[in-house]
Order: sequence, then structure tokens, then C-alpha cells
Amino acid sequence: MFGISGPDIRRRNVVPLSAAQTALLLCLLVAPAVVLSGCGRPTEAHDALVIGIDQDIPTLDPAMHRSRTVEAVLRNVFDGLVTRDPNMRIVPELAESWRAVTPTEWEFRIRAGVRFHDGTPLTAEDAAFTIRRTIRPGAIGGQSSPRKGLLGSVIGAEARGELILRITTGEPYPILPKMLTFHEIVPKAYIKRVGDAEFARRPVGTGPFRFVQHVEGERIVLERFDGYYGGAPDIPPVGPARIKRLVFLPIPEVATRLGALLAGEIDIAEKVPPHTMRLLQRTKGVRLSTCTGTRTYFIGINCRRPPFDRVEVRRALATGVHLQRVVDRILGGTATVLAGPLVPAAFGFDKGLTPRRFDPAAARKLLSQAGVAKSAEFELDCVDNDRELAEAAAGQLSELGIRVRPRVWKWDVLQPLLAAGERDLFLTSWGNASLDPSGILLPLLGTGARGNHMGYSNAEVDRALERSQTEFDPRKRADLFVRVQRQVYQDVPAAFGWAREEIYGVRDRVRNWEARPDSMLMMHRALLATDGEAEVAR
Repeated sequence: MFGISGPDIRRRNVVPLSAAQTALLLCLLVAPAVVLSGCGRPTEAHDALVIGIDQDIPTLDPAMHRSRTVEAVLRNVFDGLVTRDPNMRIVPELAESWRAVTPTEWEFRIRAGVRFHDGTPLTAEDAAFTIRRTIRPGAIGGQSSPRKGLLGSVIGAEARGELILRITTGEPYPILPKMLTFHEIVPKAYIKRVGDAEFARRPVGTGPFRFVQHVEGERIVLERFDGYYGGAPDIPPVGPARIKRLVFLPIPEVATRLGALLAGEIDIAEKVPPHTMRLLQRTKGVRLSTCTGTRTYFIGINCRRPPFDRVEVRRALATGVHLQRVVDRILGGTATVLAGPLVPAAFGFDKGLTPRRFDPAAARKLLSQAGVAKSAEFELDCVDNDRELAEAAAGQLSELGIRVRPRVWKWDVLQPLLAAGERDLFLTSWGNASLDPSGILLPLLGTGARGNHMGYSNAEVDRALERSQTEFDPRKRADLFVRVQRQVYQDVPAAFGWAREEIYGVRDRVRNWEARPDSMLMMHRALLATDGEAEVAR
């Protein structure tokens, strides 16, 4: 694995896990081909917090990706105009305040005294440049930003003096502050001087950590920026980062990542599988940090394809799957069963809806009334990561008298078939880190929308979603979303579903950091306990 020494980080071979730990971990992970090895952490590395992530970072340019993992890393180097606190509230960061001047114009006041890591003062022109660079085609070395869609109807940005930013939208866009949480401010002067390609290799931001090193496939090294302005005032403590060094190690294999955690080689391991939680809970010096995430899992039903074009059949399928049993048996209870597409933390979540009651007798009756023969055969599609979940759901549906067979695909093969309406049922998920319903309801349920592989269409739902996009009154927007959720509950384009927990393994020495629903690895306020303090905590 990896050892840390002085200012550099290098691969080294060290003492492996104990035989008992290795055997247990391999058994739990069902990965007999993986050999786990750990390494000691030299005493001079105690000022470094090391995080094992599940993939490498292909770019360090915050405008050139659509990956939560990339964003989770880069949020330590770059700050945005706004951010979210641990409770997912939108709070000021580089912007002190903002207001809608007109329905299509927003004004942001930039915080004074902020400097980039190269010493350049932050101005409104840097913020305007960031927005323009994201929305203009071919603006980044001839390429367009994949994050343009995360700025909705924004059509322009300009500085009004040193500290006033004006953002213009093509139509009223009430969720602009929410969507700005996905955009980090970059330095115009530095990028103009070194170019986009060099910026993507050696980034400069205003965040709590400055970039030091990126070795592809091995490590990303950051160091505390002592000139940091302090971060969002609404998220104490305000000031420089409390750790000297932050290191991200790409470790795609789950067994290897957890082995590194058990050996003390890393301090935090992301994406811990539910079936390994018990092992981590029994391991001295390790704890779990969990929270409900923002991704909704569901069984989509092809509303265009007989017999699923009949609502009675769709209701039968939704009633005939015991979602809580699936969650308990396959996910170890680490998910929240949902009544609809929104997670509980989302704006406009309808608390009045309850998950459908499992009632196989009623489901069989509905299928019989709809004329579905007991010999009918259907397929439930999934990707490999969801195989076990699909098998459990297919088994329950087969108990209704029909035959449902799970089928595993690669997503790039399955997706075009779903879009063409050529499949029956499919287990999939949709993330909504904005926690605004427009991020999931519009692309998933709007007629002809890009993620609407169910072929679902309802004119009332379309009208409500369209109105929600330009409605500034929060109460009216929430009412529109509640209306959509209740109509969808009746129409049953999918069997919703569950929201899985974000699960991290964390060494005891890591303090003041917990899992977040948006999966961000913000380490500004984290600190490291000494060995003695960590021992006392245990």
C-alpha cells in the first residue's frame, strides 16, 4: 500500500494484516483473489489525514467533470460563492450575500480580503470569468464544460466593480443559489497566464488546502493554506484548516481499501459495503460514519409496453415487492424505504405519502383482473453492482405467479435499450445532490425527459414541473412538487424505492468530521487526535 514520510508519499511494502483480519475480510467481501497488505504509518506522518477513495481523479479543473468523487476532492482546494452546511442548508461562502434584482438577474456581493493560493486577490471578475467559462461552448481549451447543465438557464455573468457580481438568466431561475453549490471559483489571471491544460494539472483555488502533487493512479497531496480567509462564517470554526496535510489515495478495490483502513494505512475509507460494517464495528480503533444519501433507487416499469401500460399491473408490481425486506436482507438495513422519488431531506418532500404496503394477495388479484397470465415471463434488468438486489426483487415478483428473471448488463449497452422502450423492468437509481426536486423529477418523470426510461407521461405532472422552474415563492414551489409526488404515486411509473446510506470507515484519531448526504469530503474543520487521545476515546 502506501506509506507517508516527510514531504513525499511513496509506495512501500510493509507488514500485512493479521491472518484473522485478512481471512475475515476476504470472506465478507467474497474476493478470494485479493491479497491485502497494510503498512505502518511513520511518526512523522501524524500531521497527514489520508482518505481512500474509489477512483482516480482524471482532472483537477473543477469545470471539467461530472463526478461526485472529483468534486469531493476538489472542494478542499476551491471554494464556491455558496456552500452547504452539514445539515445541507445553503450558506454564504465566497459571497457574503445575494439577491434577485429581477426575476432574471441576480446580484452577489463577494467577500473582501480573500486571496487565491498564488496570492492574487479574489474579485468579482474571477467569479464572472468562472461562470462564463462554464456556460460558453468551447471556452476551456476548445472544450465545453460538462457542468454547464448545472447552471440551468444562466446566460451571462459580469463584474460590477471589484466585489459585485451580476448573473443573468434567460428565464426566471429560482434555484440558482442551490445550483451554485456545484461550481467553484477559479482564478482568471492564473488561467490566462498558464493555460487551461496546465491549470488542470496544477490548480490554484481559494480553498483551505493548496495543491502540492498529483501522481495519476497513486495519490493527490494537498497542504494547509495558511492564508485562508476562514471559510463560511455559518460553519464554525472559522479559520485555517486544522490539519497540515490532506492526502487522497485512489483505491478502487473495496477489499484493498478496507484492508488499508484496518491496517491504519488510511484514516477514512469511502463507500463501505453494508456487509462489512460488522467487521469494522468490531475493529479496535475504527468507527463507522453514516447518513442517508441523496440517490433514489427504484424499479422502473416500462409504461409503453403491454401489459405494463395498464396501471393495475404497475400497482400490482409495486405492491408485490417487499422493499423493506430487500433493504434488510441485502443492505443490512442501511437504507430508507421511500414512497416516491424524493429523499426525506429534499425540498418539497411529501411527508403525507407512505411506502406501499406489501400485499401479495392484492397484487395477484390485480394481475388476474388485468388478464396477466400466470405463465407470463418478464425480465428485470440491472448492472452488476445491483445484481443481488435485482435477484431478491425478481424472486418476490415471481411468487406472484408470474416469472421474472433478473438480467445483468453493462450500462452503456442497457441504456439505449431502455431509452428505446425495448425492456420490461429495470432496477436503477438517480442522484439528486442539489436536494431540489427539479434535479430528479424533471429529468426522470417529465414527458420525453432524458432519464424517463419508463416512458411515463402525464400532462398534469408536466404542467406542474414547468411552473416549478420559474416560481420564486417557496411555498408555491413546494405545493407543485407535492402535487407531482401524489400523482406519480397514483400512476406508478416505478416501484419506489429506497435511499441508501453513505457509509464510511473512520479511524478514531479523526475528529470533527462526519458523513454528509452530498458525499462531499470537506476536511477544512477536521482534526487529528494524538495517539493518546484516540486511545482514551476508545
